[in-house]
Amino acid sequence: HFLADPDGDRVFTVYSGGESGPGVWRATGGTGKYQRIQAEGTFEEAYRPDVAAASGPVQYCTRESARWKLR
Repeated sequence: HFLADPDGDRVFTVYSGGESGPGVWRATGGTGKYQRIQAEGTFEEAYRPDVAAASGPVQYCTRESARWKLR
């Protein structure tokens, strides 16, 4: 996974745990101002729409916590 800000700088992350949590995540690197980021946190499912998807990606909301530091 990656997150991008309006400047185009990115943070790359990996997730461990169930698809919708609970689980943990951590940053594996970044670009630009996030090149030396240290970040980790937890996630868990907060809401999943009651819609049966015939095909395509499943969407749901997760609650996440984070601890991060830029060097």
